[in-house]
Amino acid sequence: MDNLTAILDRLGLAQYAEAFRNADVDLEVLPLLTDADLNEIGLSIGHRRKLLAALRDGQILAGNSANTLEFRARAETPVTHTGEEQRRQITVMFCDLIGSTELAQRMPPEDMGRIIRQFQDGTAGAVSRFEGFVDRFMGDAVLAFFGYPRAHEDAAERAVRAGLAIVDLMRALSVETGEKLAARIAIASGPAYFGAIVEHGGAREPVVTGEVVSIAARLQTIAPENAIVIGPTTRRLLRDLFELVDLGKYDLKGIGRAIGVWQVVRERDVDTRFEAAFGHSQSPIVGREAEIAMLRDRWQSACAGEGQVVLLCGEAGIGKSRIAQDLRDDVKDCPHVAIRYQCSPFHRNSALYPAITQLQHAARIEVTDSPDVKLAKIEVLAGAAGASDKDTVRLLADLLSIPPTDCFPALNLSSEEQKQRTIQVLVDQLLGLAQVRPVLVLVEDAHWIDPTTHDQLSRSMVQLQNHPVLMLVTFRPEFHHQWASLPHVTTLTLSGLPRRQTTTLIEQITGKRLPAELVEQILLKTDGIPLFVEELGKAILELGILRQGKHGYELVNPITKLAIPETLHDSLLARIERHPSIKELAQIGAVIGRQFSYAHLSALTSLKGAALESAIRELLRSELVHECGPSQSTYVFKHALVQDAAYSTLVTARRQQLHLQCAEILQELSPEIREVQPELLAHHYTEAGKHEQAIGFWLKAGRRAAERSANRETIAHLRRGLKLIGHIQDPDRRAQLELALQVGLGSPLIATEGYAAPDTMAAWERARAIAEDIGDHRQRLRALYGLWAAHCSLGETRVALGISSRIIEIAREVGDEGAEIVGHRVRGLTLHALGDQDAARQELESALAAYDPQRQGHLAFEFAQEVRIAATSVLSTVLWLQGYPERARQTSIANTEAALTLRHTNSLGYSIAYGAGLVAMLRGDEAESRRLSDQLLALANKHHLHLWKAYGEAYKGWVLARAGDPTEAVAMLLQAVKDFAAAGSGFYASLISGLVAYALHRAGRDPEAGKWLDDAIAEAEHREEMWCLPELLRLKARHLVRHGHPDTARSVRAEAMQVARRFQLRSWELRIATDEAVVLRAEGRPEDSAALLKRVVAAFPEPADTPDWRRAASLLSGSNNVIAHPNRNAAVG
Repeated sequence: MDNLTAILDRLGLAQYAEAFRNADVDLEVLPLLTDADLNEIGLSIGHRRKLLAALRDGQILAGNSANTLEFRARAETPVTHTGEEQRRQITVMFCDLIGSTELAQRMPPEDMGRIIRQFQDGTAGAVSRFEGFVDRFMGDAVLAFFGYPRAHEDAAERAVRAGLAIVDLMRALSVETGEKLAARIAIASGPAYFGAIVEHGGAREPVVTGEVVSIAARLQTIAPENAIVIGPTTRRLLRDLFELVDLGKYDLKGIGRAIGVWQVVRERDVDTRFEAAFGHSQSPIVGREAEIAMLRDRWQSACAGEGQVVLLCGEAGIGKSRIAQDLRDDVKDCPHVAIRYQCSPFHRNSALYPAITQLQHAARIEVTDSPDVKLAKIEVLAGAAGASDKDTVRLLADLLSIPPTDCFPALNLSSEEQKQRTIQVLVDQLLGLAQVRPVLVLVEDAHWIDPTTHDQLSRSMVQLQNHPVLMLVTFRPEFHHQWASLPHVTTLTLSGLPRRQTTTLIEQITGKRLPAELVEQILLKTDGIPLFVEELGKAILELGILRQGKHGYELVNPITKLAIPETLHDSLLARIERHPSIKELAQIGAVIGRQFSYAHLSALTSLKGAALESAIRELLRSELVHECGPSQSTYVFKHALVQDAAYSTLVTARRQQLHLQCAEILQELSPEIREVQPELLAHHYTEAGKHEQAIGFWLKAGRRAAERSANRETIAHLRRGLKLIGHIQDPDRRAQLELALQVGLGSPLIATEGYAAPDTMAAWERARAIAEDIGDHRQRLRALYGLWAAHCSLGETRVALGISSRIIEIAREVGDEGAEIVGHRVRGLTLHALGDQDAARQELESALAAYDPQRQGHLAFEFAQEVRIAATSVLSTVLWLQGYPERARQTSIANTEAALTLRHTNSLGYSIAYGAGLVAMLRGDEAESRRLSDQLLALANKHHLHLWKAYGEAYKGWVLARAGDPTEAVAMLLQAVKDFAAAGSGFYASLISGLVAYALHRAGRDPEAGKWLDDAIAEAEHREEMWCLPELLRLKARHLVRHGHPDTARSVRAEAMQVARRFQLRSWELRIATDEAVVLRAEGRPEDSAALLKRVVAAFPEPADTPDWRRAASLLSGSNNVIAHPNRNAAVG
């Protein structure tokens, strides 16, 4: 006789033993049975009461095995779980017996105890019936979870159904006891943390934390008697399964915000719900016939030599990757070359990461390969594209961080030239392969693209137009680009599948036709998103609720309406948890990344040998991931959402442990990763909570990006590091690390935002404060440089002059020759702005004489520009002001050509903005100014350099005002003013205002022009920008002449001449003298006119063929042409 039969025999109920066995009731289930369960088994009312009373007393379980005591132990003490810590979304039920205190005052203790026991037993039975879990009993209250420890995609619905069963129980108990018994039930859904728990009998209770528990407890206090209230997340998850009454919003204690509350009335009369197990076959693509046909057409065009680009846009899970895979399968029998660029969320700031990984894969480069072997493989790869020359191989080798050899020595290129030539080599490789056979390029997840790869793709798209290449680029809607304007580009935006096609997809996923009502449920939930349809379809098949019928699947039993959570997380988790090995591998893979290798996986998992291989096969069968490359090589998550869901289940401690192990294993398996991808290690150390190591690698990544002129990537890396600074406990170390990060941010912020932009100023101010506090003179000098630049831009020129002197002084004290050279350079610029061109020239020439590019070339990355380029730029302007227009032109053009050879974008922009572009405008050279302004604008737009964009607009606006459309010129110059303000830059601001005034005059808006001139003069005087004040005064005098104030105009011209002579600004002096000579001739004083001009011309150090010089010469020769168009011939105005 078994134990169950013996128990029934002792109670005189042996006749029911067979019925219990038929109902699959054993000793584990017995304590959980309710009155309704026993009635269904066939017990009479009397026998049901007899058995339930015996179960409540607990005597019939005495002496049986430990598992028969589980329910009783759970009722008396906190339950013990020894499982893993985890995070997950759950639904919490809090149930409280109303009025138990009043009942206890008027009932015998044993009767009250029996009621409490009946309440607890019945509640536990209802919870268990819907596969929930009773966490604990707290006297007359019960805390239960749905979705834990076993995941259910319908956890919220299960909780409500259990609640309704408890309400029925309370009504039945009221009848049975003759007392009015009632309960309040509250249900809330949300994320929670389940911690490790001490064994039964230990001192601690289970660790369950999360706001969702607090919300459920607070909601219970506002529930009506024998009613269920739910929170907003549960409301969304339930959809329309139940009739609900909106109770409005409540401010719940301790929550801090108003919470919407609904009361459950009853189950709504809805369609039946179905669930089924996952199938193992990959679902075929459905509903994309038009898109695939278009891709085939584009492929045929490409094969015919008409290069094509297709941009495939759609939200996550919409089927972009499936379409790309279908295209690959479709052309696999056609001779072609396939290139795949996989963008990564971990490498959005890693220049050319997709190309690096593609090259490594295509060349079959192994970690164990020697540099010579790697180079040989690269040479073979390059040769396949018809370009295996040493420069090409060396550039590709540099991209893969393969060191130089005797056969393939370093190229010694500037960083910018290296970058541009590398991009072109990648493009040439693509086009070279296309000479052999058609090429299919797949660029996946471009929303995670790094800026340099963006540039590579942009260039490729332009150049592939006449080659047999099809490039397919997939991305999410949030990705912005400008590729669609190209004539050979087609854009496809995917939306959810229509109802008919979704129905077809469901049938193909499940293998057979599902009942119509179940199909309807899936259609309602998935909204035609293929990933949702696929995942939900597999989940339904795995539930085992279907059987094969004559015309397809049939339901084994009726089931209520399907309701799954808002995301696929719970559905994924339910599938993973059926096989613990799959869950562990999925989590580990999610930590590594979208793509992970067998080597990394095996190093991180506790599974080894055959067990690991079996788990991987099971993982592959589950279709969470798919295999790519050789067997046991690389695995890729089928969808990013799958990776995200697997990752989200990890608790912080485990997640940190895995990230730390991942960082260590990556370095062990690929030591070069410290140099090649420091940002990847930084990411893993960040997530591992190893903040100092993470900051170190973010710094390394930032410096590496800076060396490639990748300013945005540099800023992103360093800011990631700054977010971690507060975690460094040691104050000295914290200061050192933050100082390095802040100083590193300064130069790229100057390039992208401007010298005096708020972020730039904040970085330099913080760096200066830290450097002074810890006595780091070297970094203090760099911070002072940043502050000098900011004050210059703000027009606080005297303050900037003092800072420049301080830089020189401190640099000499600490023996920092490089910083001293920079000090002379910036002091020269400051003196130039103040008007003292002789002193400025002396400082600039001192800097140039002391500068050695071999020893101080690194200063470009520390002080925003290469010293020689920056000093020569300003020197060329100084030369023009001193009366050397031709020397200024030659110097500035040669300087820009030199800047082009450097690998430093900001220096090139500087050479045009403060050198060649400015000199061309000052000389009145419209053609050269147009060319240089276009070049500067292209550079600025390409690299998002806001300050250089403003200068480009200013110079282009001047060209348009003189020789184009004055109205367009005004608009462009006003935009330049806005862009200067946005960049926080006011350097040369008074000159820019003068240009606006000139354009307004040319556009026939003279009153506005006069106001702008007044503002420009006031600004120049306030900022002490003496270098351009004479020209602004000259323009003011012209304005006064046009408006009938010749005497005042002569006085203003005299003031302009005085300032020009005081500072020996000979080019301005010539222009002012010419204006005065014109007036003198008009007054009938030709001798005075000629005498004035002769004196100025005689003192002019270098005659030149410029509009200013030609105008003066024409006047001296007696021509009247100079008088006819005075404004047109003047350089600035």
